Amino acid sequence: MSNQHDKESILEVNVLKVRGNALIFDNTIYQISNITSVQLSSSSKSHENPLPEWVNLLWVLGVIILFLVALLVYKFKDLYNDYVMLMAGLIGIILILVSYLCHKSHVPYTKTFKYGLSIELNSGKNQTFISNNELFIKDIVTSLYQVISDDESRKRAVTYNFKTTEVIQENNFTIESVNNSNFVGGNVDGDVVNNI
Repeated sequence: MSNQHDKESILEVNVLKVRGNALIFDNTIYQISNITSVQLSSSSKSHENPLPEWVNLLWVLGVIILFLVALLVYKFKDLYNDYVMLMAGLIGIILILVSYLCHKSHVPYTKTFKYGLSIELNSGKNQTFISNNELFIKDIVTSLYQVISDDESRKRAVTYNFKTTEVIQENNFTIESVNNSNFVGGNVDGDVVNNI
């Protein structure tokens, strides 16, 4: 017996199209009347940003330099030039200051948000289409609501471009009959979604 996780898939697609009663993406076509629910889902991930090791190394070097300067000043004040000692001390202080500022400005983690268009079918299968743009997914949910609930909306052709986050409404047309046509049929290459 399969569980719900087996029936759920997360997809990153370039284009999602609605043509009449069909929802089309990649090489897949769903009948819109088989859609049970459409919803916006969101998830966030935290990514750890470790502190670079060179920041701690700067602090250690600064402390060592200050310690050595203090030791040399205390033990051998007459042997070393005051200017050299002052410069070495300043370098140590600068290294510690830079290390402190790096620690202070470090962001330990970043949070990224992904939004999904979750479509559940009558079979229980759940497809989630991923985007970084929440408003774009909300536009798709609203548009699919119109297509599901209104027969007039099914006469429109709508393309959702996930790369550019555009919703493109196309004029739908019907070919009643073809007489003496120059139309040449052939093979269809590539994804189904790009040929419809």
